[in-house]
Amino acid sequence: MELLARRLSEFADQDLGAAWFSSDRRTRFYREQLLPPVADWMDYDFSRERLLIDYVFLERDHQVPVVFIESENSPFLAGQEVGKLAATRAPLRVLFTVTEWTPSRELWPATGGFRDVLLPAWRAIVANHTKIYGSAGGAFLLIVGEWRRDQSLAFHAHRLDADPAISSADDDSVFWHRTMSVSQSDAARAV
Repeated sequence: MELLARRLSEFADQDLGAAWFSSDRRTRFYREQLLPPVADWMDYDFSRERLLIDYVFLERDHQVPVVFIESENSPFLAGQEVGKLAATRAPLRVLFTVTEWTPSRELWPATGGFRDVLLPAWRAIVANHTKIYGSAGGAFLLIVGEWRRDQSLAFHAHRLDADPAISSADDDSVFWHRTMSVSQSDAARAV
């Protein structure tokens, strides 16, 4: 988490706003700018679409996958990605998605945020896979990006592991937050 937060902090508001303008730009941002340096700092090689997984961090000497990462820009389709990651084995599995996450009618008047709907559903998918396969070991992490109406960008982290004692302790975990100096549309026009 620390290295991901460090890398996010290196970007100007303009860069983050431009990446957040569309799902294609956000995916390109993860693939080309955010994740490769993090893999390098962890002394891993970065790979894409390995085993039909979007991104993989590889142990350098033997090219063994140590981190599997899926990125899904439509949170209501992310259950498929959760299932895919739940069926893999690695020390760390990560799902990146984006949505109105924080449960707040003040922040999200129309929806109230989707965390309390999506998080239990995704944890249930992991739990169901665990019932069939047994524990895959390692950790299963969810990263949710949330560009808020107040022009701030927040990244939330949650464990999706089937163990409720682990999974419920972090339900309000914002690990990175910045009030942006540009709007999404202004940043996108500048690119």
